[in-house]
Amino acid sequence: ITLGLLVLGDYLFNEVTGLTGGENGKDAAAADFALGPLNFEDLAGYTRDQTLFWALWALVALVAWMAANVARRRPGRAMIAVRDGARAAEAIGVDVRMAKIKVFTLASAMGAFCGVLYAGLQQYITPVDFDIFASILFAAMIIIGGVDRISGAILGALIVWGGQQWVSEQADSSLLSSFLKTTDGDDGLITVGAFNQLVFGLLIVLILTFEPQGLLGLWDR
Repeated sequence: ITLGLLVLGDYLFNEVTGLTGGENGKDAAAADFALGPLNFEDLAGYTRDQTLFWALWALVALVAWMAANVARRRPGRAMIAVRDGARAAEAIGVDVRMAKIKVFTLASAMGAFCGVLYAGLQQYITPVDFDIFASILFAAMIIIGGVDRISGAILGALIVWGGQQWVSEQADSSLLSSFLKTTDGDDGLITVGAFNQLVFGLLIVLILTFEPQGLLGLWDR
């Protein structure tokens, strides 16, 4: 169902050009990172990148703290029980349907919040940034870091996104240029984008096979 909604949303967001701008996207340069009179883009003595770096990491910490509190309380324990086994959860009195609605609502709200921050940070947004590969990338972050931990999602995001950026920056180096190409017309065996998909797809398979709890589970062992 979620994959179907993703494909449907991807189609609609690209076709409803009056709202989203289609593939060309929308300019978000007018959006400000501000909390009342405090504008995080215009703090004395700091550049925009510096202030946004700390502001965004503060928001990551806040959202992680809120998610951890939800997980520790009764609704969160019900969600975890449904994740581990819907029939067992139902047998002990958990409303499985409602628990699924709650967790999807909470996750969607967090995703929407992140999308707003992303648009403000990039000062531009397009539906192309949120295709099915982006969904697979998010799944890779969770699986690689640790599927049942909030800190695992953060660790996975740093590794996956940082790894992508590193490969892109090193594509012309002597180490990678022999088989990577930045465009389809360049020499090489595989494009940077396809290489990233291959590597993280392989990582997902290896982790699910040998360490289902992700890198944090490996660290614990």
